Amino acid sequence: MRPGAVFIAESLHHWPHVDVADLVRRGVDFRTLQPGDVLCWTGRFAAHWQSDDDQEFRDGPADVSVEEAIAWGRSQADVLWVRVGDGDLLGGDEEGYFSAGVRHPDPETPRWPEEMKVTARPYPGPWTAHADGFEVGGGSRIY
Repeated sequence: MRPGAVFIAESLHHWPHVDVADLVRRGVDFRTLQPGDVLCWTGRFAAHWQSDDDQEFRDGPADVSVEEAIAWGRSQADVLWVRVGDGDLLGGDEEGYFSAGVRHPDPETPRWPEEMKVTARPYPGPWTAHADGFEVGGGSRIY
């Protein structure tokens, strides 16, 4: 086991049946839509290992189940942080984090409930909708 921590995060993406480019081409005003009409937390995860001094980084698996990501993470480090959504309905701390490692350095962060099943669900927001696209989390406009 190497020093450092593994970070596991759920992916945010558009629903498989939603073609954002087609919506823009057809002139759909995104201001008439709710975030969950377009975007979803996918129930799929990506993981990476990071050294304690943030000088080393190694990609782990991507687009895997949370169980697969946690299994990989536990083979890499004693500390694992799992972020489900962004603290939406599935729990965790205020930002959706759980501790899933052998070592739990922050007593305020709940431990990972091994029985939890994470599936795709609507993204509740926030987003900034425009007539021709949207922004998530203050990032770049998607259109």
